[in-house]
Amino acid sequence: MDLVGKDEVTQIERTSQTKSLGASLRVGLRESVSIENTQLESRLASLEGELVDLKEKDRLYLEETKR
Repeated sequence: MDLVGKDEVTQIERTSQTKSLGASLRVGLRESVSIENTQLESRLASLEGELVDLKEKDRLYLEETKR
């Protein structure tokens, strides 16, 4: 009986540790995804700015070539 009790306690401890580890991994993954999203949003904004600049340069070039 004593061994069964110890095995049950060990299993409960392992289950608890697994759940805790799973929760920690989910938090870490959320943080990682959040950081990546922020970086991607920043890069997108930069690319959108470059696109606006290129459109303006293209417009100016077309105006000059019409003359």
